[in-house]
Amino acid sequence: MKNVRYEYWVDGPVIGIHDLHGEESVTVHAAGVLLEIENEIGSIEGKFVVWRDGDHIWDGLFFQDRHVNIYPLGCMTFEAAKEKLQNLSGRDREEYTFDGDSLTRAECSKNK
Repeated sequence: MKNVRYEYWVDGPVIGIHDLHGEESVTVHAAGVLLEIENEIGSIEGKFVVWRDGDHIWDGLFFQDRHVNIYPLGCMTFEAAKEKLQNLSGRDREEYTFDGDSLTRAECSKNK
């Protein structure tokens, strides 16, 4: 992961990650980035994670069982992404699952 450059911070229940455009992106190595952060600050269970991609858009990351789910928030600022992510329900989001080298998209369950 030496080719991935990022900075992160913790703001209450939210972890912000800013991709600094290294040779490889945070998106491709999201699980490894989250593991590195967890090794530094302890468990990230129960935390919300937002990250700013190369297009300067903030989206959500959820980490479970070594898989990363990416939720498109489409926000221009950290504060807007933080608020939107904390207010999302399962019915409001599309799920992007990153597993190894593939990124797949599926609608979340509409069940309550």
